[in-house]
Amino acid sequence: MPASVTDPAVVDFTTAFKLIDPPVILTYQNYGYGSDWCHVSAKAHAINNGGKRVHGWALWQFCNGLMGDFHSVWEDTTGKLIDVTPPKFGKNQVMFILDRQADIYQLEDVFVQPNNRMAPPNPQFWFDGQPTNEDVWGFKSTAPTFVAYCAKLGFNVNDYPTAPLFG
Repeated sequence: MPASVTDPAVVDFTTAFKLIDPPVILTYQNYGYGSDWCHVSAKAHAINNGGKRVHGWALWQFCNGLMGDFHSVWEDTTGKLIDVTPPKFGKNQVMFILDRQADIYQLEDVFVQPNNRMAPPNPQFWFDGQPTNEDVWGFKSTAPTFVAYCAKLGFNVNDYPTAPLFG
């Protein structure tokens, strides 16, 4: 995680990707979800508890720069953002920037979502640790680990895309 929300790399990231909401530090709250599939966990939690899933970027500082990991959190019914997914890198907090333009959609049998991002001067888009020219990536709606996690939560695979009611 970057040193602070005013870190120059954080400012560069928000400027490069035209993000208007300020970065916030969110403390993970354990509701029993796994560390993968944050988009499923946040939406399942919203469906079961009210509020909605919102998308944005979890910011992580690496030796080669600031990475924005596409991430979803739960926005409760009062508007408070809560991270219900354990952070990937062993911390209990994450720096998060809401991105009101980011979404997940379905194209035939593929779910499409944004690729990770890097703050300038690095290449903008990253997939699986490598730079790419693609701003999105996709995976089949029948991907075994995805389907298994959805089944474990009793989550309908077809509810994965971004939608007005629960995000």
